[in-house]
Amino acid sequence: MKFLLSVAPVTSDAYAIYSAYSTCSKDGWISWECGVDTFTTAAAILLVPEDAGAAKNLAKEGAEEIADHLGIVTVEKAAEEGASKSAPDVAVLSDELTNELKDTKVIESVKNPETGKTENVISSDSYPVFDEIIKSNENSEEYINILRELEEKGISEESIAKETQRGLTISEIKKNVDYLLGLGISPNVIENEVKHGISTRETVENVNYLLNRGMSKESIGEVIEEEAKHGLTTRAVREHAEELVDMGITEDNVGRVIEEAEKHGTNLGSLVQRLDMFLESADNLGLVGARINFRVTVHGEVVDAVIVVDKGNEDGGLVHWWLRHVIGYDMENKPVTDFWPMGQKIIANGQEKELPTVINNPEQLAQLLKKTIQEMKKNPEKYFLTTKGNLRKTIDESVPVPTEVAEELNGKIEEVEVMFSYKQLTEPRTGGKVNVYTLESFFPVKGEAVYEYQSWSNNWIQKR
Repeated sequence: MKFLLSVAPVTSDAYAIYSAYSTCSKDGWISWECGVDTFTTAAAILLVPEDAGAAKNLAKEGAEEIADHLGIVTVEKAAEEGASKSAPDVAVLSDELTNELKDTKVIESVKNPETGKTENVISSDSYPVFDEIIKSNENSEEYINILRELEEKGISEESIAKETQRGLTISEIKKNVDYLLGLGISPNVIENEVKHGISTRETVENVNYLLNRGMSKESIGEVIEEEAKHGLTTRAVREHAEELVDMGITEDNVGRVIEEAEKHGTNLGSLVQRLDMFLESADNLGLVGARINFRVTVHGEVVDAVIVVDKGNEDGGLVHWWLRHVIGYDMENKPVTDFWPMGQKIIANGQEKELPTVINNPEQLAQLLKKTIQEMKKNPEKYFLTTKGNLRKTIDESVPVPTEVAEELNGKIEEVEVMFSYKQLTEPRTGGKVNVYTLESFFPVKGEAVYEYQSWSNNWIQKR
């Protein structure tokens, strides 16, 4: 909707006029009484609907009280109010300022339907921009140039208006936009953020959140653009990042994890959803936080040991081997990476590789881990002792897939690698020694459907 703009100044001071204007405006309307009384050097400002008859109809429908509260008045009503307040005659803006504002399309000249005269008009979406220019009238040319520059960079008048309505100055909007564009974030994404109620100030904060947590400046624009294609704003990206931290990923590194996932073909929404499903499945099977006790005979003496399975983080544990061996986290920085065949598409050095589908869901993968640990527990001397009969201090062991699982997988995964770290602890109650093996990683190493990526040669090798 357009509004007819008239100014009834008590003083010619433009700042005082628009101080009253900004203080007394509500939902694009100005309260006449507030405008008159706000400042000692105050002014009265009237905004009248272009279609004055609409205001009359609104009143006839029983909304007269609301109309009065918001200052919705016809030209006649404005005159009555003005007379009762002894306000000066209605005046127009100076010709010089009017022309400057017309150049930016903030105001236009239209015919007053009540009087037939041409009046200046301001868009309800634009008035905060107008306010900013008026407050700094001595720098109005500078602000007009900023508005033009923002529009040339692809930021619409509508978005600028919404930003100023949220309390951002024109200068701050420009600073935020320039910063985001410099990171490779397109005007379309910035516009979409504003459309979804996210100011450029918040967008900058969300972007800096990711940069301060490991995401590189070189990649952040591409990540934000890609996530926008999947319907995620920067606010949603940040919320998902916080979810990943809750799942175990190190907060200082969560930005890099998101960047790596995106780089290798997994968008953030999918990463969060599938990692959550996997951890939930592992938890339902009693694996998350599991302490699996067993005993092993070492040179004729029975010793206590325990297998520990924790969520961990991107460097070890359940979270690590899902990130590394399902989505390819850090795969280009490690010599080789073996992948669980779940039908996923992995991008390495810009080339896409679609893996076979043998494991259908995260629960099936968690089940395989549980059964493999149970198999190792049945024969601890084989897996936890050296050839000389001593306890192994590190375990990086290939284990045949349990028979029942091998049948389920049609023999396409034959062997898996289980990696444990080792430390010896003292049991606080008894003072006895406990040998602790903590799961660090778990991945396939042999089978028709098993593929290994070699970063040094940029080749995929089938591990038959």
